[in-house]
Amino acid sequence: MAFLRQEQILLHEVLTPAVTGLGVTYTSKLIPYGGEAGWILVVRNGSAITGTTPGIVWELDATTVAGGGSGMTRVGGAIAAFAAAGVQVTPYYTGTTQGAIGSTSTFLQVKGTIGNADNLAADITVDLIAMP
Repeated sequence: MAFLRQEQILLHEVLTPAVTGLGVTYTSKLIPYGGEAGWILVVRNGSAITGTTPGIVWELDATTVAGGGSGMTRVGGAIAAFAAAGVQVTPYYTGTTQGAIGSTSTFLQVKGTIGNADNLAADITVDLIAMP
């Protein structure tokens, strides 16, 4: 099976709110939605996340607003915090726990909420992949 599109969100990045001063919420760029049948969110932690309440809760948000930037709403249910070294794969398709992206959506955005400002996420890679 071939990918239709791959959006690289993060590549071996360090997410540490206490150091970066960027806060505990990370949001990706806006990704135009083109009616793809399904998407897969792939998160890879190169090492375990440390700190108080370690982990990142990832989600895929969508909006129906032309031009995006507002009205972002989480697609599907909440995903558990991911703190261990390894891979988390979340499909967004009809018949999956998260379901499909709404047909009237215009833009997508990946959001990660870090467990606490002292968390050290030293090696985070995130991709959003469109599938036929």
